[in-house]
Amino acid sequence: MAHESGSAYAETFVRVPAWVSDVVSGGVVLDLTIAPSPGEALSVPSWTSVASAIIAVAPLPFRRTWPIAVLSLMVVLVGVMAVLGVLSPGLASAVAIAPHGVAFRVARRTGLLVVFSMVIAVVLLGLMAPWEPMT
Repeated sequence: MAHESGSAYAETFVRVPAWVSDVVSGGVVLDLTIAPSPGEALSVPSWTSVASAIIAVAPLPFRRTWPIAVLSLMVVLVGVMAVLGVLSPGLASAVAIAPHGVAFRVARRTGLLVVFSMVIAVVLLGLMAPWEPMT
């Protein structure tokens, strides 16, 4: 009897395609880049922040196939943008999405080592950004 009710549930369960989460996450990344930060007047974002968000969204669908490569690419992108002085919330959210592919698709120990080293790299690269004092 329990088996029959379980199979009825399985027949009514609809699995969401993987591309839906890619579209939603890409939309969030782009929205965070284009929307003004709290406390700022409504302004047009710089072309470098929009370009970095678009570049950051492009490899996210491949995080299921090549999770470590996508995460490494995100860290390199953060480094390049930090040197250019561009750190947008959209770029930060794209980098935050990438470790999930590593966490779910590689062995636990490998995932911990990779994600921990990437977090340290992002923090160190973020320190390279030319910060201006807030007034």
